[in-house]
Amino acid sequence: MHIGLGILEDYGVPFDLLIRPDHLKHVPLLATKFPRLKMVIDHIAKPLKYPRDPTKTDFECWLAGMANAAKHSNVYVKLSGIINETQNWSAEVYQPYIDHLLKVFGSKR
Repeated sequence: MHIGLGILEDYGVPFDLLIRPDHLKHVPLLATKFPRLKMVIDHIAKPLKYPRDPTKTDFECWLAGMANAAKHSNVYVKLSGIINETQNWSAEVYQPYIDHLLKVFGSKR
């Protein structure tokens, strides 16, 4: 008998991951433990709202976290709502994020 996320997996109900960049490291474990459960990382994990500090290191950690999550075919990413996370956003600010997501997830996930 399954409990928790196993129930969602059994019924084919996707699970939205409303997480921050520092939580990305846990996604591969969940994806492996529940391989039939579709998981969606909401708002690209809000990298501009929750940086540890405004350094390139945060971006590199986010890049690696998303690349590792994307290795699992049951993990998807949602681009919606990303402009709501910062006050001074621009297309140029988000372009490197979107480029990376398209590279590692493709256009279908």
